[in-house]
Amino acid sequence: MPNWIEAVIAYLKQNTSLRFNMFWLLSWFALLIFTPIGYIEFINSKLLQWDNPYIVSSLFFVPVSYFISYFVKLFIKLCIYLNRALTQVRLNKKKKNNINNVTDKEASIIAIFAEIGLDSELSFDSMNEKGVIELFNKGIIEPIKGDYINEPKCKYRITSNYLKDIEYALVNNTKIRKAYEEVR
Repeated sequence: MPNWIEAVIAYLKQNTSLRFNMFWLLSWFALLIFTPIGYIEFINSKLLQWDNPYIVSSLFFVPVSYFISYFVKLFIKLCIYLNRALTQVRLNKKKKNNINNVTDKEASIIAIFAEIGLDSELSFDSMNEKGVIELFNKGIIEPIKGDYINEPKCKYRITSNYLKDIEYALVNNTKIRKAYEEVR
């Protein structure tokens, strides 16, 4: 194998991933296979005139396939970023909706957590306290590891996803703020 081919392979191994190189190779083969023969003849006759008819078009498609692979890679990264951003917006909207639609009993339980400290743990009899089960179903509170929701004195805490939203609701949500002032 000539030294320049080894140098190109070493460069590609260092600076690009194997997945990208394989997609590049696949897109190059796809361009070679699916390009119309008239376009290949145009490249061979008009752009560069060599004696070997199909080498010019094959070499021409190498950088073209590289840029196609690169733009596909950027497009996939953009799609992943947009998916994460839209998912985060949807989750934030769901959390805000869960907090804004609490009942009076649920608001009083959140107020008790806020009075003691939002990161504290509280024991509730979840069989008698219906608000605890509703908060658990909404994902606002969670049992401490090892406890089950049907135990008589299960310890609960506010999930870490809802801490900032509950702090915001203590100031802006009238129902939760009213329950918090009653507890204080």
